Amino acid sequence: MSGLKPVRTRGEGDVRLVFSAYSHPGKVRKNNEDYFFIPTGGTQAKNLMMVADGMGGHNAGDVASRMVVEAIVEYYVENSHRVTSLERAKDFILNSIQQANTKVYNQSQTHPMYKGMGTTLTLAYFFNHRVCIGHVGDSRAYLIRDRGDNQNYARPFAGSGVAGGR
Repeated sequence: MSGLKPVRTRGEGDVRLVFSAYSHPGKVRKNNEDYFFIPTGGTQAKNLMMVADGMGGHNAGDVASRMVVEAIVEYYVENSHRVTSLERAKDFILNSIQQANTKVYNQSQTHPMYKGMGTTLTLAYFFNHRVCIGHVGDSRAYLIRDRGDNQNYARPFAGSGVAGGR
């Protein structure tokens, strides 16, 4: 799935966002535990994209990754109208991740097949000509520029237990 979306930045001219998603189970596991969200024409979440990668070697990583993405999209639809500043955008990201984590954790307590399930998460929320990154685990977000000065924006919430069923 891929698409183009033109965006206007602060006086710097037009920037074109190019996005796509590809998922592969890797060389070790047979089951693909990735789940992603990229806005399409019919979605209400037009300025949000994310990828979740279920924790391999743990129970139900595929369930956890799907739950997190769907919970955050649901939270977005219900609450994005409240985002009126960059500070509220940051709060929005944190609150959506915390709510999704609660759902995954609660589900992990309902049945032995879900015990310990968890997922990584990296999301990008575009607000007011800026991008806010939400991140949990060992997945990464990168800013890639034509100039070659690429930067890794992965900063895990060390020890927070966010988005994992522990």
